[in-house]
Amino acid sequence: MKALPLNKFTAAALIWFAATIYALLFKEGGNSAPPFPHFDKVGHFGLFFGQAWLCAKIFIQDNRNIPYKGILFAALLFAVGSELAQALSEILKNRFQTAFFCLYLRQLLHHDKN
Repeated sequence: MKALPLNKFTAAALIWFAATIYALLFKEGGNSAPPFPHFDKVGHFGLFFGQAWLCAKIFIQDNRNIPYKGILFAALLFAVGSELAQALSEILKNRFQTAFFCLYLRQLLHHDKN
């Protein structure tokens, strides 16, 4: 197995990957309505297509065969993993909010007794 070629597209793919992780997991969505129904699906498709395209360009730039199966498998893992991470992030955020509310409520009730 040959090493991954190192060229400008390798750097671009890594930057795109980091930006995608940030956009999907750490960036808060706005309160405005999406421009059209299922806009988020189109956005996800664009993010994952861009990542796959950059990965293919790594090999094209180096005049090597494109590992289509590997790129598609990595894209599938990335998509499933990011969806699971988003769901877990949302669950944890809701649990932390509930826990802090309960602590705050307990403090208020305890303060009223004194």
